[in-house]
Amino acid sequence: MMRSIFLLALIFLLSGCIMSWDHDHQYTRAAFDRNDAQRVEVGVTTRDCVQTTFGDPDTRLVHEEGGELWTYENWGSRDVRFLLFPIIDVDLETDQRETLFIELSNDVVADYWIINDER
Repeated sequence: MMRSIFLLALIFLLSGCIMSWDHDHQYTRAAFDRNDAQRVEVGVTTRDCVQTTFGDPDTRLVHEEGGELWTYENWGSRDVRFLLFPIIDVDLETDQRETLFIELSNDVVADYWIINDER
């Protein structure tokens, strides 16, 4: 009986534990906005529209067959904090890079994608 009361009290106390998960994402350099990138349409968006929206690319690779690959990079950090009761408090900061790749063919977007790299 005493053991059952102890276990019930322990469960009651643990259910009241404070648990939180928080993250803060800040770019120190933002070359593109994800919302703008999602508006790019393959076969529709032109080279001039890409240049107007995102500016000059960070890198420009010209293919022998005439197409181009443009890249835009966002750099920053992500701070993640996990708190469980007042006992466990973990705060992690990671460097983050997000790269937008835009492939152009005949002055129109042939493909595009975003790659996230976290270290």
